[in-house]
Amino acid sequence: FQVIDSYLVTLSFINSIINQNVYHLNCILDFFILTLYVDDIML
Repeated sequence: FQVIDSYLVTLSFINSIINQNVYHLNCILDFFILTLYVDDIML
């Protein structure tokens, strides 16, 4: 999670304060929302 988090921040995504799995990016004409889900359960 830390690796992809730092990568998204370098792409100018902003991490949500309320939900740490949600990122948003504001561009001049566009608005992007990215939801990140990491499933690390090993069977």
